Amino acid sequence: IEEFYNNGEWVMRTLGCYPKRKFVPDVINVMHMMNILNETVSDFVILRNCFTSSYQKQFDDCIKKINNEHAIALLLGLSMELGCWNKLYSKKMLLENKIRFNENLFYGEGLRFILNVAEKASSIGLGTKAVYYYRKSNLSSATSKFNYKKFINGEKSLLEVKNNLSLYSEKIEAIWKFHYAMFAQNVLVACINNKKNISDYNKIYDEWKKKFDLYYTDLINSKYISKKDKLKLKLIHFSPNLFAKIRNRKIKKMVKRSV
Repeated sequence: IEEFYNNGEWVMRTLGCYPKRKFVPDVINVMHMMNILNETVSDFVILRNCFTSSYQKQFDDCIKKINNEHAIALLLGLSMELGCWNKLYSKKMLLENKIRFNENLFYGEGLRFILNVAEKASSIGLGTKAVYYYRKSNLSSATSKFNYKKFINGEKSLLEVKNNLSLYSEKIEAIWKFHYAMFAQNVLVACINNKKNISDYNKIYDEWKKKFDLYYTDLINSKYISKKDKLKLKLIHFSPNLFAKIRNRKIKKMVKRSV
């Protein structure tokens, strides 16, 4: 057990508990991440996969370097689970670039932080072997309390991500738009699931349906959005209520299959 002075949450989350260490772990299996680090000689390491079901097989053990655009697209693209178990940062890189968690955000601050890291890192290593079991049996239920302030804060974080990224290519723009649309979808589904408990339901529903539709045409015509994701976007666009029913069933199945 090591004792250290409590400098606040942002110091803990940004620089870790151990001021003398060269790398800050946002990870469970540090040894595997260090292997990726040593093989790629990077100052930011990402672990691509995890186990979410008892039926999953191990992924191929591939370790490689990726560029900044690839890393940003991967972290922003909703194709991988993000959590406190799959990243490793160089403390020197964090300090030199003055990268910190935004203390004014309580939702979405983690995404803003790691995208800032992905943009500023001089070298990025990626591993594909799964070494962590991500339990999805604690997913919020379809009838959980509707927290509108959380969604407003999340949207604020996404807009800050867009406004603060200096590396903003056509690919990253398309993936950011997709992330924003799917965030709006989350609000719509939560709104639909809690319809009886929301006094101004119609106002909130209409507002976020417009936000979802904002980039709909761009996304449907984008070469960076997969056919599967385009089908999902079309279903949400034409029938949010049907999509909400399908998603709720999928979540229940996911919970049953969870590790």
